[in-house]
Amino acid sequence: GRWNVSDEEFFEPIRGVVNMLSVRPGYGITGNASFGEGVIYNKYSAGGTYNGVQAIVPSNLRLTEIRWEKTKSWNVGVDLHLFDGMLKFDLNVYGKKTTDLMNSGVRIPSTTGFSSLSSANIGSMENEGWELYVRTGDVFKVNKFHMNFRVNFAQNINTITSMDANVLASNNSEYTYNNHEIMKRVQIGHALGGIYGFRYKGVYAYDYDHSGYFLDDTKNEYFKADGTRNTAAATGKTAPVARDAQGNVIYDKRGNPLPMYFNYGGVNYQFQGGDVIYEDINHDGNIDELDIVYLGGSNPKITGGFGFDVVYSRWRLTANFNYRIGNKIINMARMRAEDMRTNVNQCASVSHRWRKNGDDTMIPRAMSSRAGTSYNALVSDRYVEKGDFLRLNNLRLSYNFDPKTLKKLGLSQLNMSLSGDNLIFWTGYSGLDPEHWASGYNPCTDGNNTPRYRSITFNLSVGF
Repeated sequence: GRWNVSDEEFFEPIRGVVNMLSVRPGYGITGNASFGEGVIYNKYSAGGTYNGVQAIVPSNLRLTEIRWEKTKSWNVGVDLHLFDGMLKFDLNVYGKKTTDLMNSGVRIPSTTGFSSLSSANIGSMENEGWELYVRTGDVFKVNKFHMNFRVNFAQNINTITSMDANVLASNNSEYTYNNHEIMKRVQIGHALGGIYGFRYKGVYAYDYDHSGYFLDDTKNEYFKADGTRNTAAATGKTAPVARDAQGNVIYDKRGNPLPMYFNYGGVNYQFQGGDVIYEDINHDGNIDELDIVYLGGSNPKITGGFGFDVVYSRWRLTANFNYRIGNKIINMARMRAEDMRTNVNQCASVSHRWRKNGDDTMIPRAMSSRAGTSYNALVSDRYVEKGDFLRLNNLRLSYNFDPKTLKKLGLSQLNMSLSGDNLIFWTGYSGLDPEHWASGYNPCTDGNNTPRYRSITFNLSVGF
């Protein structure tokens, strides 16, 4: 429906300024049945023999409680035109609630005789958001010259409101303490695409033996060529020793500082000089899944675009930009190109890596997986980057020839244009292209996919 408020009699006093005001409410329910009709019936097939007689076995589980996925949505739109259409606003606010979310291949206990269900209703989800589009009429009119502008802003907030416990557990698998492993988490009351990992705090400048924190001072006697002590304690740099919440070194009963471990009791790796410093959230001297924190969301806070037209006589220049603000990306390409664990190509930045005790750098040591163990390529905020960008999506310059001149040539139309797509973008992201999106229950990652192509096109349109 639509209510043209500006047509009402009471609106007459301000109609000279507010030329049009309308409200467009809407509500609807849609359904999705992605499963086939056959799932509600039992199916049987031949399955070996029993006492010489052909056996019949069930080939599926009958889904007697399967339901359509339903989406209830509402929308309120407002159109506002000011100053004889010189400024136009189009605002839409919406909400969607999807229940009986459909999922395929849902795992079930194998004691049923089957490993999964072909389809199942697993939960519910909400989406709320708004979009504002603003455009102008022709402005800066001078003789044959004028311009117009347009801009839009949009925001969408996604929330998982419920999910089947078995599906939730299968999506929230145990952390396996491997390099490059992405910890996928679906949490009720939160959006999809959350990024979880460790907090990166730099690189250990010294190894454990050179920490300088032993209560027996004879163990701290490491010296530089100039006679000064070459330890973390003496230089104020870092070493892999455990500290409490106040920053004090934790000691064992022998007066030795407790070393920092990764997954103590499991992987049982003792951090070395040149290893990455991961923040010990609970100050227990052990980096494990209890130190994993929320590092940001894959969903942007604001998306949109803007553009303008510049017209002079028969020339027209059109530019369109798009932008995105507030999302995070796991730069997996950079992670693999800086891990120094294999013989694949590495970034130039690894030339600044840690090499010896006392080195002050943000790039950890090189350690091939064939030479030894290291955990310097775990998902952390070292590789989680802002995905904000501004892109010149399209730029087009065109010229329409005078019909009077064309008529003499026997033509009805002649237009030429030169356009470019994806010409340039501005971003703080270190990868090839910041325009990536989360997929399904997974966070947004960049595996060094082929970036969008750039094109320049010349067009000549002739009409007879």
